[in-house]
Amino acid sequence: MTPNSSNLLFYFSCITLLFNTCTAECYFPSGRPAFDHIQCQPGANSACCSGKSICLTNGLCLDVNLPFSLARATCTDVHWKIKECNRACFDVQPDTPCSLVLYNNTGTTVEYCCNSIVNNPSGMKPICDSKQGTVTVANAVIMKGVAALADNTISSSATSSTGTVDSVKPTTPTGVISTVTEQKCIREVALGVGIGMPLGVIALSSIIWALIERRKRLQIRHPFLGVIPFTSKKQASSCRNQQAPVELDVR
Repeated sequence: MTPNSSNLLFYFSCITLLFNTCTAECYFPSGRPAFDHIQCQPGANSACCSGKSICLTNGLCLDVNLPFSLARATCTDVHWKIKECNRACFDVQPDTPCSLVLYNNTGTTVEYCCNSIVNNPSGMKPICDSKQGTVTVANAVIMKGVAALADNTISSSATSSTGTVDSVKPTTPTGVISTVTEQKCIREVALGVGIGMPLGVIALSSIIWALIERRKRLQIRHPFLGVIPFTSKKQASSCRNQQAPVELDVR
């Protein structure tokens, strides 16, 4: 393989890696992809939420539709080993989002149950439905400009009894739905480009490499193929001035 062809293949491999990085998918803990979920942060490492949920900085989601609860959703890492994804209730409902239901708030500690709370047949206090017990999560703030808050912006400041807080300008359900649809369309187009373009580039590089190799083989078999013998102007002029030999008359 010639140096030029090897450089082409290297550049095309870099382009393929770049497109695959830009089109990260979201996955449930089981590894099943969640095609209707949206990354909360740009880049390859991010937690994901559905278009009808609010992204939180602790990697969880806040559902604004039923069941209206805190939830563990999906992650761009299929193995869930990156710090951006919250592993709370990781083993509960691994194929779907899992709600975190408030179990107890002592003022200093907030405990949640995965999925639901049920009666305790052997005691007075209820228990978590899952065998995992209660879980705790870190504090978080809302992430604006993505998922259900894709069209929400800070519009003004409102004064409350505790001070000045930012008020969020809400959008109509139609605006939210259209934004989610646009994000899904952009994601699908990016995914199509990320898959189709590298395949086309690889095919083109294969054709270029084949043409280079074919030209090399032809040059080896026929080293003088297409070479026109060189004739100087002086030689050509002398050839034109030459006349046919004339027989001398000897008497």
